[in-house]
Amino acid sequence: MLIHNRILENYKAGKKSVGTFSIMGDMAVDALSYVDLDYVIMDMEHSALEDYQVEVACAIAAGRGYSPIVRVKDTNRTSVLRALDSGAHGMIVPNLKTMEQAEKLVEWAKFTPVGERGLSETRDCGWALGEQFTGTAEYYFDYCNQNTLLMPQCETVECLEIVDKIAAMDGIDGIFVGPYDLSLSMGIPVQFDNPRFVEALETILTSCHAAGKICLIYADDPVTAKKRFEQGFDSVTTALDIVMLQNSYVEAVRKIREIM
Repeated sequence: MLIHNRILENYKAGKKSVGTFSIMGDMAVDALSYVDLDYVIMDMEHSALEDYQVEVACAIAAGRGYSPIVRVKDTNRTSVLRALDSGAHGMIVPNLKTMEQAEKLVEWAKFTPVGERGLSETRDCGWALGEQFTGTAEYYFDYCNQNTLLMPQCETVECLEIVDKIAAMDGIDGIFVGPYDLSLSMGIPVQFDNPRFVEALETILTSCHAAGKICLIYADDPVTAKKRFEQGFDSVTTALDIVMLQNSYVEAVRKIREIM
């Protein structure tokens, strides 16, 4: 199966995209495919999702026509390779702080000549029967390098200070902004209207767009999402499946108790 990366396709067409986080696994990812999302991020950083669960979820999302993205649990080679081999259309890497980390990510996530990603017959190439794998090796390497997104997460002061250099790197396809952790790292927790935080977002946006890279951000709700789009972000990831489920139940139970 060819990669139809909805984030990338929308970006190239000058369109915005919207996605969500998931920690509930394959059934939630299947259900969310009917909600007109462009992508779903399987969050391995803040959940107990295992590799095999992510692989199943990636297959479901891709088969349903929206893009599976994986937020890996850390910045090591095994985490990167397993996410890509699972068929993820992109990955978000948390807690990046140094250029050396960014360089290693490119080395592990991109095939030659950009990086040194290892080759194996896995889900991402249709177990060696996918259309993208049936030509030359060079075609397959270039196809994956172009269509699989590597997006470090800017959520620390250290990353913010070098975000222009990271965004400009060959092999880095975009930056994902984690507003909560970034504000914590800046010493202004959840002060999203603080001038320093607003300036930080502008710095990240400017760095990404100057380099021709995608800039994504998390937003809790539609009001915040609208504000982020107006600021110039290319994509907004809103909410988390289990929190949305919980909130729906809270409201439903509240209404029922009112009539008891």
